[in-house]
Amino acid sequence: MDNPDRLRQIADILSERGIPFLVGVIPFYVDPGQGLRLVYPIKPDLVDALKYMVRNGGTIVEHGVHII
Repeated sequence: MDNPDRLRQIADILSERGIPFLVGVIPFYVDPGQGLRLVYPIKPDLVDALKYMVRNGGTIVEHGVHII
C-alpha cells in the first residue's frame, strides 16, 4: 500500500550512495474490516516501482503467508 513514487525516491537515494538494499513485500493485502483484498496485478504502479527498485540495486524478498 506504499506510494510508488516514494519507493522510487528511496531507491534513488540508496542507489546514489551505492547502498544495496532489500525490499520486503507481502503477496497480498487484506483488510477484513472493509472486506478488502489487494494483490499485485491490481496495483501495476506498485509493480513498476518494485521493478525500478530492482534495477537500481534492490533485491525483492517476498514474505510467506499462511492462510487458514
